Amino acid sequence: MRWLRLFALVCFGCTTPQFLEATCDNRRDDDEDGLVDCDDPDCAPSGLCENERERCLDGLDNDRDGRADCEVEACVAAGFCEPFVPDTPCDTLTQEGCPIGMGCWLTDDETLTCARTEGATRVHGEACDDTVAVSRGCLVGHTCIDGTCWRGCLLDGDCPFDSRCLGDGSTDAGTCTIPCNPQLGSEACEAPAALCAPLAAFVPELPFRQGGGLFTCVVVDAGTVGGDRVEGERCGGRSARCRRDLVCAPNLDDVQSCRTPCFANVEGAPRPGTGCPREDDLCWPTYPSHPAIERGGDAVTLIQGTCWAPGER
Repeated sequence: MRWLRLFALVCFGCTTPQFLEATCDNRRDDDEDGLVDCDDPDCAPSGLCENERERCLDGLDNDRDGRADCEVEACVAAGFCEPFVPDTPCDTLTQEGCPIGMGCWLTDDETLTCARTEGATRVHGEACDDTVAVSRGCLVGHTCIDGTCWRGCLLDGDCPFDSRCLGDGSTDAGTCTIPCNPQLGSEACEAPAALCAPLAAFVPELPFRQGGGLFTCVVVDAGTVGGDRVEGERCGGRSARCRRDLVCAPNLDDVQSCRTPCFANVEGAPRPGTGCPREDDLCWPTYPSHPAIERGGDAVTLIQGTCWAPGER
């Protein structure tokens, strides 16, 4: 018996230390201490747990527990899931390029930023929520433009059933539209940065018809709206924005200034318009190539424009 006790002591002394939780991604409590896998501190050095920055932002479910990256409380608690600008730009449409549990938004300074999705619930056409950082409360895939959430798109199929996908021409991406009634004037669109415009001006293959069915709110250059410039002052870019009730519009020499939006009958353009501050102002159409202007007044009742004094434009 003495040799047996000695053998046991020798073997005990030669044992290599092991993790008490033998396998850290099998969803079992191997050491029966009530803690499973990465919930057990024994697994911290295993290399499988999302408890370090690299594994919290790698887009992988390292411990195979059905949660990854910023869906894991430990990653959030450690501060790894604070908003950040990714090394490679993320995509606001496909929502690729950010860790799992974070979304991609275009911020006010036009930076693509990854942030968690808490509070980002407002959809196309709803007001932004200024109390929510980065997303401004807009659902992933949407961007806050001058107080309203606009849904991004590549194709009409990306948009709600009653709207089209319109781009600004500078990129392949665009924003979905919001139907409107031009006879409501400045109240036709809730978004301060939007004008109620004829959709056929943007989509030439569409037939134009009277009655407002093809009128939609479209985003005017958001970088020129929402500032303190008043009627007639120069504008352009984020450093020279017009007041929210004005539009930054060019004259015939392409010099931009803040102007009041207006509507005019299409019996001849320009002509005195509805909504201009001075009685003798002329309402110059925003979309002079629109087929309604060429066909005359029986094609449409009103056309969107901006107010200019005679000889000013």
